[in-house]
Amino acid sequence: MPDKTKRHLESALGYGIGCAVLGVVALIGLAIFGLVAVAMPMTLSIVLGTLSVLAFLGWRRRRQATDSSRASMSSSDRPK
Repeated sequence: MPDKTKRHLESALGYGIGCAVLGVVALIGLAIFGLVAVAMPMTLSIVLGTLSVLAFLGWRRRRQATDSSRASMSSSDRPK
């Protein structure tokens, strides 16, 4: 088997194993998430609400930063 083909096969095998491991980790995470949702629905609601608020605030901060940087550029600096 040529060296190049062997490397491609090894790379594909590595990606396949990596995807399988990632899938198992995701499955375990979803199982834990489901157990927490069943056992403590109020706690889960509080945690998810807090995370969504933090994500929104981060998004708004990034958006304001890009808007202010665009506004501070002079007309000659703006792309045409």
